[in-house]
Amino acid sequence: MQRIDTAPLDEQLIQALHKLAPPRAPNGKDRTNRAALAALRRGLGQTPGAAPEMFRYLHELAWVRPDRENDAFLVASLFAWHPLAWSAAEDDGERTRAPWTQNFGNSLARLIAELNKNQRNRSSSATSAPPAAPADSDSEERPMSTTSTTSTTSTSSQPRLQPGVERRFVTLLAADREDIDHQLRAVVGLLRQHDVPVNWLQLLRDLGGWARPDRDVQRRWARSFWGSGSPEQ
Repeated sequence: MQRIDTAPLDEQLIQALHKLAPPRAPNGKDRTNRAALAALRRGLGQTPGAAPEMFRYLHELAWVRPDRENDAFLVASLFAWHPLAWSAAEDDGERTRAPWTQNFGNSLARLIAELNKNQRNRSSSATSAPPAAPADSDSEERPMSTTSTTSTTSTSSQPRLQPGVERRFVTLLAADREDIDHQLRAVVGLLRQHDVPVNWLQLLRDLGGWARPDRDVQRRWARSFWGSGSPEQ
C-alpha cells in the first residue's frame, strides 16, 4: 500500500469524510452514508484501531503515520458525530475563506453568536406576546403587567457573555495533547447542539501542532475567539 505525505493525506482524509456526509442534493435527497458514520462514531473515546470497522469506510486511516494516528482517528470519529462543515467555497484557500472558518476558535465565537441570537429571539417573543384578557373591565392588574414587561425587555436585551462556553474553551486551551480528546468532544457536543460547523481540515492540522512549545495553535484559537473573529467585537 502506497504511503502518502502528511499534508496531502490530511486533505484526502477530510475529503473522504465529506463524501460520507455531503450536502443535500438539489432535489432534497439525503446522501449521507449512515452506516459509515455509525462505524466511525464507534471510535469515540477509543484508542486508534480499537474500532477496526472504521478502516472499512475510511481507507485513508491505514496510511496515517503512527505519530498522527491519534489526531486522524479523533477527527474522523468527531466528524461522524457532528458531520457539519463549512461550505467548499468558504474553505477553498485563504483568499476565499470566510473569517469564521479559519480555526476552531472561530467556531466557538460563532456558537456564542448563535446562543445570544437565540436568547434575543426568546426575549422578543416573550415581550411581544399580547397580554392576557382581564377578568373584568375594572381590573387594576394591567399597569403592573406593563411595568414587568418593560423591565424584562431592558434586562434581556443586554448581550450575554456565555461564561459556560468561555470556561470550556479555556479548559480546552489549557489541556495537554494527551488530555484533549475528552475536552474536544465536550465542546464539539455544544457545536452539534446548535448546528455550528467546523473546519475539519484545519482542526486536524492544528492537532498536529498542539504540543509545539510556542503554543502557536492555542494562541491562534484564542485570538479568533476573543479577537477580531469574535461576533461580539
